[in-house]
Amino acid sequence: MHLASVVLVLLINYSRHSTGAAEKCGPKELCDCKKLQDNSGRVLMDCEARHGISLEDICNSINARYNNVTDLNAGRNNIGNVRTNVMEGCWNLTRLDLHYNQMTDLHANAFTSFKHLKVLDLSDNALPVYVPGALNASTLPKTLEELVITGNPLPGSDVTTTLRYPNLVALPHLKRLFIDGKQLDFGHEYSLVNITYLSLASRGLRGNCTLNEVFNTTFNTLTSLKDLNLSSCQLENIHKHAFSKHTHLERLDLSYNRRLGFSPMENITHSLQFTNIQEADFSAVYPTFGTGTMLLKKDVCYLRNTTLKRVYLRSNRLQLIDTNLFMLLPEHIEEIDLSDNIFTFGLYLLQLSCISNVLVLNGSDQNKMHTPSLYLSQPQVPSDLGRPSSSVCPFMSDEYLKQIAHSIKGCVFYLPNDTFPALSIRVPIKVKRLIFRDSNMRYSITLNINVLPLENQIEYADFSGNVFSSLTGSIGPFPKMKYVVLSRCYCSMIGPDFLFPTTENLQLDFNNLGQMLKTGDGLNAFDHLVKLKVLNLSSNGIDHLLPDFLRYQENLEVLDLSFNDLEQLNIHVTHMKQLKTLLVRHNSIHSLTDEVMHVLEDNSKRSRAPFSLDIRDNSISFSCSNLQFLQWLYSYRNNVYGFDGLIFHDEKGSTISAKTFVKEIGSFPERCANYTLELVLGGAGAFLSCCVIIGGLIYRKRWKIRYLLFLVKKRYYGFSRIEEDGGDDEQIHYKYNAFISYSEDDQEFVTGSLLDNLEAQQLELCFHQRDFLVGVPISDNILAAIDNSRWTVIMLSKSYLEKKWCKFEFHMARMESIFRRGEQGCLVVVMLEDIPVERMPSEMTDWLQRNTYIQYTEDVDGQRLFWERLTSAIQS
Repeated sequence: MHLASVVLVLLINYSRHSTGAAEKCGPKELCDCKKLQDNSGRVLMDCEARHGISLEDICNSINARYNNVTDLNAGRNNIGNVRTNVMEGCWNLTRLDLHYNQMTDLHANAFTSFKHLKVLDLSDNALPVYVPGALNASTLPKTLEELVITGNPLPGSDVTTTLRYPNLVALPHLKRLFIDGKQLDFGHEYSLVNITYLSLASRGLRGNCTLNEVFNTTFNTLTSLKDLNLSSCQLENIHKHAFSKHTHLERLDLSYNRRLGFSPMENITHSLQFTNIQEADFSAVYPTFGTGTMLLKKDVCYLRNTTLKRVYLRSNRLQLIDTNLFMLLPEHIEEIDLSDNIFTFGLYLLQLSCISNVLVLNGSDQNKMHTPSLYLSQPQVPSDLGRPSSSVCPFMSDEYLKQIAHSIKGCVFYLPNDTFPALSIRVPIKVKRLIFRDSNMRYSITLNINVLPLENQIEYADFSGNVFSSLTGSIGPFPKMKYVVLSRCYCSMIGPDFLFPTTENLQLDFNNLGQMLKTGDGLNAFDHLVKLKVLNLSSNGIDHLLPDFLRYQENLEVLDLSFNDLEQLNIHVTHMKQLKTLLVRHNSIHSLTDEVMHVLEDNSKRSRAPFSLDIRDNSISFSCSNLQFLQWLYSYRNNVYGFDGLIFHDEKGSTISAKTFVKEIGSFPERCANYTLELVLGGAGAFLSCCVIIGGLIYRKRWKIRYLLFLVKKRYYGFSRIEEDGGDDEQIHYKYNAFISYSEDDQEFVTGSLLDNLEAQQLELCFHQRDFLVGVPISDNILAAIDNSRWTVIMLSKSYLEKKWCKFEFHMARMESIFRRGEQGCLVVVMLEDIPVERMPSEMTDWLQRNTYIQYTEDVDGQRLFWERLTSAIQS
């Protein structure tokens, strides 16, 4: 698993298991015991501020029941002075903390029986640390490697003896000393003590360093020093050779000495030439408020001749850096921290490539707003912005700086009167980490921006907390970029060309990408990131995701979609063979899809490592429709962060706790099976009833439906009758006077008597045997004949009722008469023979009862009347 995802999982696991890690122990179980997290195997008993117990009680309990305890914190218990044999049960301790216990003296032999004690904290008591001979180091264990005696006060004004730092020669193994810095020199006896770490710093509310000035003699006897901490000491000046004799010095911390400023910086860097300095912290040596200041070449000139690798200049209200200054930094410097300043644009920004070997460059928190209350707690010192820039340092000449620039690829030397060069972004060729978070950058990158050199080594870039509303252009190349942080950038649009193909970890949380990700703009935003392993899209207002928006992320291991508005997680993940961590906390998700469940399960089995799921603060549905997911969730509950705190919601809207869920999930499938059977039977019955009803309606209205279908077909594919002016029925020109509908059994009568009598009257008649078009469906011919004829004449006989197409012609003519011809109608029925009513369809019986029909007769006189009536009906 990628390092970032491992860290993420470890952090979440730590948050799950850290609570309740300590166990009650000690006298009356008033203390807490826990195994320390440093993998040392040490066990700490924490009895700090447990009023009502004594040090003797604590040590007796350790001796009797807790002999695995190695570290004891008994601070803030008002223990007072420690007598002989009181700590008998604690003699095997390796660390003992007795801070803030109103101790005024160290009794002889109180600590000498400790055989393994390495660390002793006696800070914030009332011990006479600075009175010569008052603090007898011989009463302390000879095994001590670290002694903390900060916060012990100076003696009152009635003490006239000369103050000195305590004599610690009796502690041969002492390496680390924490003591308040005073305006004193360390005596010659310290040349016999092998102290490598010395802290004179004030530690928040603990300790009180009042060392105003460091002279050349202040630390002369501490020749073994490797680490010197002078933080928060109210320093105002440091002399030129203050550290010259400390050849082993590797780390110097001068931070939070607001009175110091940059004026003594030349003296400091001059003396560091003679040391083995690796790290120097000059943070907060200038007031937080007021005018800005400038870092001059003379301030760092002598650093060129040092072994410095890391330099910190945080919180100094630096506004400018002298042009060509970067060339004076040590050749092998690896890390520069310039965060929390107020930098403005200058030529120095175009010379970053001159720091060719730097690996980490931090420019975060520029123009940061500080709490106004700090103004009253900080010293008000004059600005050093106008201090002289001249120096005798031999490395500041233009010729020397030009030589350095010429030896570094991409480094450019600028003279004061040079014209302003063309802008180009240049970075140190070896820099691996760029950190510029919360730096008040406000840009929309819509163009293509080149970064030089092209073969840069940047792997980590953190630009979070700035304002990049749109990132649709491109910037780079960054051929080795792996970790990109663009959190809290108010970004609403990212183009596919902006992100870097080599990225493995992408942090985009707390942006406004929700709208983009549910449209086509979000479909290809991540297409180039084929190596991506960790993607954080939490807190982006996402309510919908395109299923294929991560279609090429086959190597994705961690996907974080927490704190959004998702109701469904319907993205495709089958191709993600490495996905093992899914974080969807605080959404509105009811369930996970089968695809997501199977991928997490299969990937876990394949890698033999458990997957991790965070689904807290969602609306998980406890219903039969969600049974598969609920059973899966129960099976893998140990893989779910905070499972015991999950809340489920049933169909009635009631909440169900995780405890109730575990209790009921076993019987839930049976309940769902019964419920499902009822639903299936009920649904089947309802469906059958609907089918019967709908079928009956269709059957009753079958002729109407067929006729309406004909009208629709005719409207889009047929023709329209020609109408004149008014458009009523009398003004429509029909092709035929009548369409004769008859049974083939009555063909002799129709083609003989009927045709002779009616056509003799100049009537245009339509007969299917003569006038129907060949190759056209019969139904279309019939409907066209009815539509093109003023009347449809039904020659009704017993045979007619038995013919399918005859009945079709009657019903279509009836529909035409009802829906299109209005009151005048278009249907004439000729009853050729007597037909029993029960043999007729109900629709025909109903029509005959409501309309007049013509009865045919064999009588000669009656036939004359018949032909007159029929001719008259057709001609009307």
